[in-house]
Amino acid sequence: TFIPKQPLTLQSGLSGRQVLSEGGVLWAALFNVVIFAELVGTILLGFVRREVWLINYGALFMFLLIAVKYFDWFFSFLDKSVFFISAGVLLLLLGWGMERGRRYMIAEATKQEAS
Repeated sequence: TFIPKQPLTLQSGLSGRQVLSEGGVLWAALFNVVIFAELVGTILLGFVRREVWLINYGALFMFLLIAVKYFDWFFSFLDKSVFFISAGVLLLLLGWGMERGRRYMIAEATKQEAS
C-alpha cells in the first residue's frame, strides 16, 4: 500500500481495469517459471534423498499452484459452466496423474532405502 504504482507493471486497459505492461508480463512469467521449477526441484530432491515428506510437500504445493493459476487465468475468460466443468475434469486428471507419480516415486525411494 505504500509503494507507488510503477509504470513498468501497471497500465490502464480499455475497460478501465489495471493490466500488466510488457515488462510486467515478463516478470510475472519469470516468477511463475521460478516457482514451478522450485516445486519440481523439491519433488526431485525428495526422490534423490529418499525423503517421502519432501515428495509429498512438493506434490501438494504443485497441485495448489496449478489450481490457483487455473482460477487466476481462466475465470474471467470462460463461461462459468465451461470453466467449472473443465476445472473438474482437469483437477480429476491432474490429481490422478500426480498421485500415481507420487506413489511411484515413494515406492522407488523406499525400495532403494531397503536395499
